Amino acid sequence: MLSFTGEGVIALFDHTHYFTESKAAAEALHAAEKIRDRIFELVKTAPASADIRGITLRAGLHFGKVFVPSSGHLRQQAIGRDVVITTRLCDWISKTIEPAVPEDTREMIVAISEAFADRLPKGTRQEFREWGKAKFKGLHDEVTVFIEKRYSFAPRIADSASTTRKRAR
Repeated sequence: MLSFTGEGVIALFDHTHYFTESKAAAEALHAAEKIRDRIFELVKTAPASADIRGITLRAGLHFGKVFVPSSGHLRQQAIGRDVVITTRLCDWISKTIEPAVPEDTREMIVAISEAFADRLPKGTRQEFREWGKAKFKGLHDEVTVFIEKRYSFAPRIADSASTTRKRAR
C-alpha cells in the first residue's frame, strides 16, 4: 500500500516482484477482494448505532507506469497518467454504475481498464465484460472500461448519452 486518499487507498503492485504481469494483475484483484471481505466482516459486527448500511466499495484497477518522487512537495505520492486513470475509474463507478445497482447488492463494484484486463489470467478475465469507452477528466484519450459481468444491466455509455439527449428535448 502506498497511501490513503481520504476514504481511498492507493496500492501499487510492482510487476517485477511477480513471475508474470498476469500474476501481478491477479494479485491486485485478489487484494481488492480481501479488502472487501475484511470490511464487510467489520460491518457485520458493527453496533447498530454505527448505521453503515449501504456501504459500497469501489475498485478501479489499471496497469501502467507510476512515478513516485523521493523529494519535493509530492514526495512519496504516486503520480502520472496511469494513476489518473485508476482514480478516475473509481469516480466513474460512482457516477455511472453504482446508481444502476440496487443498494443491497453493491458491496464492491470493480471496474478495470483494457490494459489491466489484457493482463488478467484467462479464467479471471472472463468474469468481466467490455462496457465501452469512457472519457476521463485530465486525459486526451478515451479509456476502454470493463466491468464485472454480474453488473450486465448497468447502462452503456451510448445508452446514457441517448437517454440524456431524449431528456433534453
